[in-house]
Amino acid sequence: MLVQDPQVLLSHEKDSGTTFAVRMYGVAGYSPEKWIELTVRGFSELSRFRGLEAARQWLEADAALTEETTAFAPLHAASRSNSGAAYILLEQRVAAERAFDEAECAWKNVIARVATLDVPMTGMSSSFHFRLAAATPDALIDARRDRYRHLVQAALAITHFNRRFLDVIFIGSDAMSRSAHELRSTISDSLGYASAEAHLLAAMEEGRNGESLREIYAGKLSDITRRPTTLASSLSEDCKKIEHAVMLTALLTPPICSALRPDRHVSFFSENLPTCD
Repeated sequence: MLVQDPQVLLSHEKDSGTTFAVRMYGVAGYSPEKWIELTVRGFSELSRFRGLEAARQWLEADAALTEETTAFAPLHAASRSNSGAAYILLEQRVAAERAFDEAECAWKNVIARVATLDVPMTGMSSSFHFRLAAATPDALIDARRDRYRHLVQAALAITHFNRRFLDVIFIGSDAMSRSAHELRSTISDSLGYASAEAHLLAAMEEGRNGESLREIYAGKLSDITRRPTTLASSLSEDCKKIEHAVMLTALLTPPICSALRPDRHVSFFSENLPTCD
């Protein structure tokens, strides 16, 4: 068992995930809406160290996603990455590897297509930026595309890091720590030093856990619900999907997993993980 009460059923009441999804897409029932709602619930469960329930939410989110799996499918990439994390929490190694394979392929496809991403110049922050966009539209479009490329590369790096949990017994804790340091640098450059993911990695390096992790996740959930409504109108659909996908890609760290399974430690990620049929 991963939590004390594994019989808790999935709640269907409206929460911050529902509010955010409807605000961003305008219409409940649009394909990403249910995925966002369930994914946010997964973060909420993880913030309470309820690993089994977090895993259930992420897997249900993956099943609910009706987005067509095309060459540009950032929500699918995030969903499969989160499914990999869920299968780690459920100790299903083979399913985790399969999910991470699909996530990595999907992220790489998204990166390859950022070069032609529709990045509207609406919503410029000042008249100066508006005039600059009018004078040098190609340069600003390329700069915005670079930003989205870096965001997706950060999400791919999170997927790679999560996958390393499957092999931590072979690579050792020192290698895992080095990977965390490298990921923290990538995350800080792309998502910002104040992002929840950067804080989670800092907590890992500093040996913090428990209440500190709860506060980090509470901050992430608060950031999701405070996301400005103007974001929806100023982004193209593809940009919007990237923003959501990266923001809702789950990052696992050893302190989180230790909090979920204090009795297992490194052996939890060993070759003894049971496989699924």
